[in-house]
Amino acid sequence: MISRKVVQEVGLQQIGHTSIIPVSGESLITEKYRIRLDIPIESRILESDGSVVNEAILRGMDMDVALLPYDPSNYDVLLGMDLLHGFHLTMHGDTYILSN
Repeated sequence: MISRKVVQEVGLQQIGHTSIIPVSGESLITEKYRIRLDIPIESRILESDGSVVNEAILRGMDMDVALLPYDPSNYDVLLGMDLLHGFHLTMHGDTYILSN
């Protein structure tokens, strides 16, 4: 899900509506958008001379996203399992590491 701020800053065009069920349990209808979401994943490559090169690769997917039904003050994107199932997420204190 994304905030209205993201929709406006990126210039997304609405492709329809979708139904969501927030924690309240009451179904809501909200706007739907199609985006390409790529996340940089750091990869360490061992060269033939023994040196190590750190390289960021992009990994992601095209997906439909719903507009958040409220205006959050401290975040703009809510990641769901439809995206996270393709990654390994490690959380330690205030550090989050997304890897493949």
